[in-house]
Amino acid sequence: MSLNPQSHNEGSTPTSGPETVPMFYWRDARGVPWTLEADEGELRLTSHDEDFRVPKERWASDVTIAPSRGGNIIRVTGPNRDVGFLIGPEALAFARRLGKAVADPPAATDADADAGPMAPRGPVLFPKMDRFSVIALCLAAIAFVPIFGYAAALASTIVLAATRNRVRPAREYNHVRSVRRITVAWLTLSLLVCTVATLNVVRLRSLDPGVSQGPTVVDAGPGSTSLYASIVAGIIVVLLSLSVHEAAHAITALWNGDDYARSLGRVTLNPLAHIDPFGTVALPAMLALSGLPAFGYARPVPVNPSRMLFHRKSDIYVSAAGPLSNLLIAALCMSLYLLIGCGLSLLSPDVRVSGYDWPGFDAQVSGVAGAKVITAVLRMLGIAVQLNLLLAFFNLLPIPPLDGSHVAGNLFPQTIGRFYDLIRPFQILVFIALMYTGVMRWMMTPTLILVMRALVWMVETATGLT
Repeated sequence: MSLNPQSHNEGSTPTSGPETVPMFYWRDARGVPWTLEADEGELRLTSHDEDFRVPKERWASDVTIAPSRGGNIIRVTGPNRDVGFLIGPEALAFARRLGKAVADPPAATDADADAGPMAPRGPVLFPKMDRFSVIALCLAAIAFVPIFGYAAALASTIVLAATRNRVRPAREYNHVRSVRRITVAWLTLSLLVCTVATLNVVRLRSLDPGVSQGPTVVDAGPGSTSLYASIVAGIIVVLLSLSVHEAAHAITALWNGDDYARSLGRVTLNPLAHIDPFGTVALPAMLALSGLPAFGYARPVPVNPSRMLFHRKSDIYVSAAGPLSNLLIAALCMSLYLLIGCGLSLLSPDVRVSGYDWPGFDAQVSGVAGAKVITAVLRMLGIAVQLNLLLAFFNLLPIPPLDGSHVAGNLFPQTIGRFYDLIRPFQILVFIALMYTGVMRWMMTPTLILVMRALVWMVETATGLT
């Protein structure tokens, strides 16, 4: 759960006298007030439905202070989750009482004083969000589709060309230039895949029906798939996909002006920064061993919408970034899968693919150099496509606390948003009830099956594998 630190205090922070207990009040994203108190022996964090304490001997490891624009961020590691908030100038003595080194906020300049009390105190430099570059990247990602991919490639090129003047040479536009360079590289790869697949489709259609049209598919029978290899591949893909998902949230928040997640080291693809020991490891394992539908979660990325220029719109961008990143990974893996499949088709009739089943769990390639490596790559890419599509559609469901609920709540704040505010204190119970009653499966499965069947048809059409 991400917290929404407030830039003001609702209480005081007494620091004088040996018996005085400093106290700090703040609110989270739900508007629930919290109280933070520290005495000589422990630190107490309390809300109306939760409280935990951190002994003094654990302050060095469980309480951290990170510098941020306009103040400092204090982060407290609790038994179930991490909580954090922005410390203003009036709370510096409280942080110093914990034995933490805290940087003083920058002093206002004469120019700031002359500009009036409502003027910003010093320019804030943060990357600018350019949605057109993201749109061009998404169009380039789907340009791998045979024949129809050329239309997506043309649209991506038009968007890049029409918006080139929007990218300024300032430092805050460095990431936009990086996204555009990635788009050009991705567009080149997609056009290569689209061209190879299109030529192969034309070749297969021109062949006589009696001529072999692709790799020979042999049923290898049950047990052809290595269970352990599939499990290891699935774990690797899950960890990488979750890391990209959470990093996408963090970097999109940074692009919109909130560097809170970056100050906590979440703008990284290192899985260790995003893994939650209980939610990512223990919970799925316990559910799977119990025979129940398994699900899990990574460490939520803390976001402070109050630091963004456009609170509601920026929250939509940040929430949608995670599922979008999974869709982009699926598109990239699908294009590579299609490229390999078309290559195998061009090598026919010597190539053998045994136990072929979408999207490569049971593929066993033979009759070509490096068959074992190709088999492993096909399985890994197939698992990546399935799992990332599943993660994307699952997180887009408009059910708290999934990303789709933030998107729907901000798009319709007067209706759906108010309803979410009412059920948010019970969101975990609602989530579990909807999951184990099959409602989530009913909401997600039709779209997922439709997309998967379209991909299967595309692979079969382009490669001749059936």
